[in-house]
Amino acid sequence: MNLRKDRQTLKLFLGVLGILILWLVYNLQAQKLYTEIQDFVTEGASYVVRVLEFTHFRGEALLWMLILYFVLVSMTNIFLFYIFKKSTYNKKILLSYIILFDVVLVSITCVIANLFWPVYLLLTLLSILIIAAAVHVSSIIWGKTVTYNKGDVVFCSEGFETEDIAKNNLNKKIKDIDKNGISKLSGNIFEDDDMYYFEIYVNDKTILDNKGEFIVNEKI
Repeated sequence: MNLRKDRQTLKLFLGVLGILILWLVYNLQAQKLYTEIQDFVTEGASYVVRVLEFTHFRGEALLWMLILYFVLVSMTNIFLFYIFKKSTYNKKILLSYIILFDVVLVSITCVIANLFWPVYLLLTLLSILIIAAAVHVSSIIWGKTVTYNKGDVVFCSEGFETEDIAKNNLNKKIKDIDKNGISKLSGNIFEDDDMYYFEIYVNDKTILDNKGEFIVNEKI
């Protein structure tokens, strides 16, 4: 169990590190481009005029930077969504960290983008909307149900430092899955290498949806 957890943590660390490196490389390239703004725009001109002037002289480079940004922010949001879905940590706390991580990255780039920060915000929102729509549509098209027989394990937890913490998380997880109070789930806690884990299993034939929740009004 610890070996599996260590591998998952390593993959997560490498993923975050890779994302940060990509953002660093992008921001360094963006800084080179946007520091040229003062060389191509008329000082004291309106915002629209300055944007048009820079676009006229450096339009191709600007277009490539915006395309790369859209790809980068989309990759980042997909990765963060994957972490959110797969993690067994407290979802509310994890979501707050994910939002903070995303906001910091986008904010730094917006500062570097100078005149074009509104475009970067728009691209960020567009990326989030497209990903959210894709997730929603895919859950409808490819959503499926899984039938579990009595005794089948439906969830295995990460390690916890104490038995009480493991027990509390076990109860919370059962409530998360069994939102309709059907009560077809049970769990047990076990110790391995000074860490406490729990697994949830079904005590009767059960149908769960692709989100790991009971189908509403589903009877077997």
